[in-house]
Amino acid sequence: MRIGFAVVGDGDYVSVLTEGSVLIAGEERRWSTVGLNRFRGDLIDACWLLALDQSVFDQVWLPQK
Repeated sequence: MRIGFAVVGDGDYVSVLTEGSVLIAGEERRWSTVGLNRFRGDLIDACWLLALDQSVFDQVWLPQK
């Protein structure tokens, strides 16, 4: 997983572009999200993700059958 860059922030909230890749059954799957992170001090208190390709995101993160 590679954390991209902060897109915009205001107060305790920052949006971040994050990308990643994984091998599943010998095939590389790449995914991207935009995350809205809420900070409390120096720690992430909450995170909401918007997958840019929901189908690929589900293939990567849901349990494999």
